[in-house]
Amino acid sequence: MAASRSYVITAAEAERSAVLAAVSALFDERRLTDAAGAEVVDLPYVTHAFRGTRP
Repeated sequence: MAASRSYVITAAEAERSAVLAAVSALFDERRLTDAAGAEVVDLPYVTHAFRGTRP
């Protein structure tokens, strides 16, 4: 997922490698194995939704 970000795609090779290595290290640090044996990472994600109405 990180490799598809535009700032990673357009970065110089050395910078791209550094970013992807950091993401890989973070995954290795935080990964869990679920009941099916898949390696996953919990990503806390908050969504705020707003709705406007006209009077």
